[in-house]
Amino acid sequence: MTKENIQEKFNTDYKWLFRGVLAIHNQQTLDEQRTESTNHNNRRGFTSTDAKFLSSIATQIRRGHGLSSKQLFVTRKKMAKYAAQCAKLARDGVKVENFGRIDESIVWTEKKNPKVKSQLEQAHEIVDEINRRAGRVAATVGGMGFITHFDENGMMYDL
Repeated sequence: MTKENIQEKFNTDYKWLFRGVLAIHNQQTLDEQRTESTNHNNRRGFTSTDAKFLSSIATQIRRGHGLSSKQLFVTRKKMAKYAAQCAKLARDGVKVENFGRIDESIVWTEKKNPKVKSQLEQAHEIVDEINRRAGRVAATVGGMGFITHFDENGMMYDL
């Protein structure tokens, strides 16, 4: 599993995201977990800027609580930087213990956020809406993105 694969899974699958949070939280030392901080420069676990927020998210997941749409957005954004650490843990065969009540967290999160989309889906929708308003259609050919503009006469121009 590569860093990029894991980042994509974080953006599309609650279970991957929640397991990732717990996997990285488990890399924190016991005193760091208890204080929701980073006290040791051991290149494991959360950074000092993320420790408080992501530790509280890990606690919510372990208790079976769902996340709000804002919490999901921020968690996905923050967890992107930990994809490489998660990939290394997987390569090293590290098993994540103490999943807590992850399935209950997923159910509650889905109930709280019935229409929550991945960041990638949200970004595509925003770009599509901007292009629609500008009279443009976004297209992808052979992995290369380009924008086509339709003028008032229906003529098509590549931009």
